[in-house]
Amino acid sequence: MYVKQFDGEFVWRCKMKRLIGAEIRGLQNLIARQLDGLTSTLGEDFLSGPNLFILKYLMENEEKDVFQCDLEKVLSVTKSTCSKVLTTMQQKGLIERSGVSDARYKKISITEKGKNLVEKFDKFIYDHDESLVKGLTDEQIQTFLYCIDTIKSNIQNK
Repeated sequence: MYVKQFDGEFVWRCKMKRLIGAEIRGLQNLIARQLDGLTSTLGEDFLSGPNLFILKYLMENEEKDVFQCDLEKVLSVTKSTCSKVLTTMQQKGLIERSGVSDARYKKISITEKGKNLVEKFDKFIYDHDESLVKGLTDEQIQTFLYCIDTIKSNIQNK
């Protein structure tokens, strides 16, 4: 920040640098707001954007055993946040948790209700993703994804 004298008065000027973290947070907020609006428009007010991503992940990984720790890594969220989201989703009838041989873990599965919602929203999810990259080349998209992966790695290795 610096001060420049102009016609006898001091004017404060700030050279604001675009901060990567703030830009990513702003982008995340915009995307979440859009997805929440989409679910509301389609009559599923109780379904949030993160719920959709979790359901989609569970459906695409149905042949695997998926546990809370897997979702924590994929979503980059804390154990407590993931637990709260999964508990709410279970109460809504979107997922089930079942015990496995190791009592410390609960396998997370998508229910028929959850599958029906994924099928209902699938086209909208892909259309939304396409709208996000409109005007970008495949090379720019790959570079962007590389940058995201690098930033994630930098954060996790700190």
